[in-house]
Amino acid sequence: MKDFTFDVFILLIKKLKSAGYLFQTVRDYINQPEKKVVLLRHDIDIWAGFTRTFAKIEHDLGVRGTYYYRTIKYCYDPAVMKQVAALGHEIGYHYEDLTSADGNIELALKTFEGNVQKFRLVYPVETVCMHGRSGSPFDNRDIWKHAKLGDYGLIAEPYISLDFDRMLYLTDTSQSWNGSGVAVRDKVTSSFEMEFDTTWDILQGIDKLPDQIMFTFHPELWALSYRGWLLRKVVFTGYYAYKKHYRNLHVSPKKVPAKRSKG
Repeated sequence: MKDFTFDVFILLIKKLKSAGYLFQTVRDYINQPEKKVVLLRHDIDIWAGFTRTFAKIEHDLGVRGTYYYRTIKYCYDPAVMKQVAALGHEIGYHYEDLTSADGNIELALKTFEGNVQKFRLVYPVETVCMHGRSGSPFDNRDIWKHAKLGDYGLIAEPYISLDFDRMLYLTDTSQSWNGSGVAVRDKVTSSFEMEFDTTWDILQGIDKLPDQIMFTFHPELWALSYRGWLLRKVVFTGYYAYKKHYRNLHVSPKKVPAKRSKG
């Protein structure tokens, strides 16, 4: 089996279940965390249709995850989101309002509020998650220097609400579980020193994993067949070469101007 195919994903979930892990959505974990738990987070960056297979497989395996969708064309798809939610999964907003507003914090907070309400026409959103936008100098998480999650009826943002000294964070960025050399913002500060390259490495070390884990999946990176796997390998090899080049430019992040008073 090729890595980053759904056969391997199914094997990973089955092995985690056999190891005694329970599975929670981000919302359920915040409300009532299990002691030995896996959070399955999905960042939908390109096309909502990619999520159908993930959602169905997880449902059939008896586990649930959280799906964060962007508002761009082909990502914000109410029909798909409703299908995913009907399978028991959580829906959230993959926000990027500060980069879209070119660093204007007032505009970013205004559009963020509008987009959350837009999502709530489809699903009662309670958690959101930052989209990195590697081509932008702005970090979307900076909006939380000027507002609170509760201001928008939200209970969590994984990057700022979870303790990654207790929860191991693993993301499939660059079709590798050790993509820190490529990732611009999809990474966390953590005391864990565990590193994995392939899913096979995770499977081999599954008995050494901590009790709390968050996996981040980008559905476009996973394939049903060898042909699909090969296509993704070619396309994303070039894409991640660009991201690594961008990261190595050492562009200093722009400072977000302080929010102006309304008086």
